[in-house]
Amino acid sequence: MKSIVTVQGDSEDRMRQCHPDLEIIDINVIYEESQQVAISILTAIHSGIYCETFPIASERETLDDWFGRLRNGDSQLPMQRFFVMGKNLLTPETAEIVGFTVVEYYPQSQAVLLSYLIKNKKYAVGNKEYYDIKPLIFEAYKQIAIFARNYYGHDILAIYSESNKPGLVFYEEGNPESMDVMDPARRLRLMTTKFGTRIMNFDYIQGDIGSGECEDLFLLTWMNNEGNMSLDPHVLKTFLIEFNQYCNEGRSLQIESGQRMMQHVEEMISKQRPILRELTAQGY
Repeated sequence: MKSIVTVQGDSEDRMRQCHPDLEIIDINVIYEESQQVAISILTAIHSGIYCETFPIASERETLDDWFGRLRNGDSQLPMQRFFVMGKNLLTPETAEIVGFTVVEYYPQSQAVLLSYLIKNKKYAVGNKEYYDIKPLIFEAYKQIAIFARNYYGHDILAIYSESNKPGLVFYEEGNPESMDVMDPARRLRLMTTKFGTRIMNFDYIQGDIGSGECEDLFLLTWMNNEGNMSLDPHVLKTFLIEFNQYCNEGRSLQIESGQRMMQHVEEMISKQRPILRELTAQGY
């Protein structure tokens, strides 16, 4: 079946005693072939590692939101694609889910937003059965790049994702009232060291997606499969306008923090502001 990719372990995997038997599935493609299987996989992800990663119900997307995006397919913008990595994924009742990611494609800016990247803690570093999540990211990028070329005739110019700012998100290990289940400083260190992501040097706000604007975030830029990273501030500007237009018709760009964000980007374009933040020893 074309929607399944078998992941062969690389040298780092073998050093960590990993098994070359993982599958990566594009759930959008599975939905076209078997709606029930796709729905079962997404349900297992949502009730499992998704809710574990986002313990506060008000911060979660609903399962119905995900189902709606599968049904609408490529007729709605941005185009969202759901990918899962694990074992026995076509039999959800026995599936072992290792990781999950959602990517969104924005055709005007030819940019990708990696909106979720979740790994099952059972397979994290330090555990007996460790799996690297890099193959999931690379395969998701590969497939969304194919989609962009096939449907729009575009190459992807940039990959972005959001991350909490350490110190602005309440986190206390073992505290059930903590706003996050993973220390945001540790998450940033992992992303910058393991994936090569970098923090963009401007006051990023997330547009209002239903609960108001969020100013406690960084925007990160990622490398593609070839190890290249887009640092073009013109692409960034187009993406921010497109993203906010999709969120709330651009209203978030009219408030003070939204205007400050766009002014910072203009300063990048005019070379008055560095595009990337200098990394500290903590990775941010």
